[in-house]
Amino acid sequence: MEPRKENTMKTRTLFLLALSLILMLSCVAGCGTYVNDTQNEPCDEEQGKDYKAVSPDTKENLSLPTGKKIIVTVEYSLETKKFNETVNALNAKVAKHGGYAESASVNNDSEECADAYFIFRIPSDKLNAFLTDVENSAKVIRKRQTAEDVTLDYHDTESQLTALRLQEERILALLKDANYLSDILNLENELARIRGMIEKLTSSLNKYDNLIDYATVKVSLKKVVEFTETEETYIQVVKDAFGSTMYFSKSVLHTLSYAIVWLSPYLILAGIVAAVILLILKIKKRKTKS
Repeated sequence: MEPRKENTMKTRTLFLLALSLILMLSCVAGCGTYVNDTQNEPCDEEQGKDYKAVSPDTKENLSLPTGKKIIVTVEYSLETKKFNETVNALNAKVAKHGGYAESASVNNDSEECADAYFIFRIPSDKLNAFLTDVENSAKVIRKRQTAEDVTLDYHDTESQLTALRLQEERILALLKDANYLSDILNLENELARIRGMIEKLTSSLNKYDNLIDYATVKVSLKKVVEFTETEETYIQVVKDAFGSTMYFSKSVLHTLSYAIVWLSPYLILAGIVAAVILLILKIKKRKTKS
């Protein structure tokens, strides 16, 4: 009886140790989650939000969060019975709101057939007022609005740029004290490489600033005798529903894959602990039979 009691005590001790390890891992995982959530607290409501395209025929404009780096693009398909007047009105509204035409293509060869395509750049703070003017200038057949949140990419580029500029200062300081030609050449090569990266990242930030500060509005205008009916067909409704389903499925898969990667170390350790427990129980069972 004594050997059996001793084996039972050992088994219970090992089991309690394994259980303590599991509880410890749970606490570590919880603490890690708490720290991560606390660090991201100022922006957790908006940072991960995806700004999807709105319904093409909506009359509502995008409502954007403050403090974010958002690139806005709006696309219109318009019809008008007074082509020249509408073109002039659009150009006047662009000037009124401080924007400019990035590109323009006008085909007005005949009175019966005329069309135009514009890409306007409008200050972001004047965008909603400009969109209202556009929709009052012609009949809206299609409208699509998208807003891309580039806040993380923007700040990441800024951080890289700051680090590279610090490296540039250090290399310049080393160059002042360098005495050997080989050291000077190596430092100058490294300096040229870093300055090339700084120039590239600065260009990226300037591009971001331009796209963020000036929204892009693409306008396709067509002259018609009678306006096109804009009621959605059954096929269009099904197409839009399918697109929404695919977008949701993609988001779910992305979230699941992230969760699996994040939890993988804990899952591996939990699997090891479970294997140890099963092995102990199996050994105990064999000893009991013997």
